[in-house]
Amino acid sequence: MSLAHWPRPVPAYAELHYAPLGRRLSRVWQPWPELYLDLPWRVTRGRPLPLLLAWADGQRFPVRLRELDLLLCSPTGQVSRQHIELDLRVESVVGGAVLAQLELEHPGLWEIWGDVGLERLPGRTGAAGQRLRFRNHLAPGLPEEPLRVRVDEQPLPRLPGMVQGDPHVHSSATRDMVEFGPPPELLRAATLALELDWFALTDHSYDLDDAPDDWARQDPALPVWHAQREWIRQANAVPGPFVVSGEECSVGGLGGGVLHLLLLEPPRFFHGSADGGESWRPWRSEWRLPELLEALAGQPCLPVSAHTAEQPGRAERWLLRRRAWTPREMALVPAQQILSGGTGADFRRGRAQWLKLLSTGQSSAVLAGSDSHGSFSLGRQLTAPLLRVGWDRERQFGGYRSSVLLPAGTLNQPASAGADPRAALLLEELRAGRTLLGNGPLLWFEDEQGLPRLGGRVESTGALHLRAVLPAASGPRAQVRIWAGDGRGEQLLTEWEGAAGEWDLRLADPWAGRCWLRAELIMEGGFAMTNALRPPE
Repeated sequence: MSLAHWPRPVPAYAELHYAPLGRRLSRVWQPWPELYLDLPWRVTRGRPLPLLLAWADGQRFPVRLRELDLLLCSPTGQVSRQHIELDLRVESVVGGAVLAQLELEHPGLWEIWGDVGLERLPGRTGAAGQRLRFRNHLAPGLPEEPLRVRVDEQPLPRLPGMVQGDPHVHSSATRDMVEFGPPPELLRAATLALELDWFALTDHSYDLDDAPDDWARQDPALPVWHAQREWIRQANAVPGPFVVSGEECSVGGLGGGVLHLLLLEPPRFFHGSADGGESWRPWRSEWRLPELLEALAGQPCLPVSAHTAEQPGRAERWLLRRRAWTPREMALVPAQQILSGGTGADFRRGRAQWLKLLSTGQSSAVLAGSDSHGSFSLGRQLTAPLLRVGWDRERQFGGYRSSVLLPAGTLNQPASAGADPRAALLLEELRAGRTLLGNGPLLWFEDEQGLPRLGGRVESTGALHLRAVLPAASGPRAQVRIWAGDGRGEQLLTEWEGAAGEWDLRLADPWAGRCWLRAELIMEGGFAMTNALRPPE
């Protein structure tokens, strides 16, 4: 059970069959499984675009999908149609499938509707053979909002050796009274269209200890957690995007309250049932933040403050005692996720708190991740308990990503057994703050030897270049700002505006009385931000 998303729902796939007061008092209950079509929010022209289906409660309401009729509206307004015969049985608790691989030729924003015909299989509810059609989602009262995908003419720019990924992602292991996520197979299928090289599975601790067939019942044998770890091991044994193991643990903060802490590559499972709604005292945490960090000392696991400065809703604050991180708590962990759903107030607060840490001499890294709970193009979630389903396009999987530089050939070395060496190299870069945050534009410092720097320590006090590559899909113009910091805070060093393309600015004496440099790039549809670049020790 999770009340944490009311009244500020996270885009997810809505659970419709929770009816503690009876079906008649629920306006969203239906005698069919939850069925949601989805697809990645962007793709490069020429790449296949997977059309995805996620479902839940198929074991209660088994059906067979018979056909799919697609209506595709191009950026120029031209309409085309496709008909696909299906024979897909939906009978599992949760699941997913790739229904088709689409080829979209014209760059720009496409809108897509999928009409699916299905029939009921023998089960406990309804008459076998009963037929039904739905468009994009089978959820009562939810408008037929289109799926949208941006087709880019060119791939997103990247440096040689750059790998891009999402460190905060939820899968079907996150499942409760209000939501469920996509199977990890769908996440991996979407990475090719999104040009992601890795992602981290960070399902809630209070969900990872549930029984596979009943989110309301805990299983001390941890079958869900073990199954996810085995899936990650198998996925990383074959070429392709690699997956980082993780969890989002609810911990007690300093002075009370509940915080969410990402654990990337944890050595074991850490219980975190606080704010999961699984007891009458949901604010009681198995771990206090300092205790959990002490238990992780000496381990390769990377602890990260999750959605650091996001302000919880009233239900979260009053019922679950959820709250944002304070600078004092941020100082205890090596990395902070300050960017998730956009560059609004939550991001600005997180950035301000991070800058306070830098001003006190703390070495702290910042990350970007989606916190996607089941939103590739369109999130569908409960907006009022038992009453209403809504939609959102925020926090899409792979929307805001973290990029690092790894040695050449790293991605071509899948792990055959044991720990994945790619994950270890990735965490080392994230921990050191050698990371670019953003959703497409490329921004980096470069030393006089031509070595790119995304943050962290430099080896020389010589001149630097700030370079940028701006994709046309992010807008026609951009603004770049370079900030310089010292023990008193930071000041704007320089700024300029210009057209999309490639930029190069030389800084002849970058370290005169300065403790760090960082840069931000802002476009109409794009954002990039380096970590703090520091002079030699």
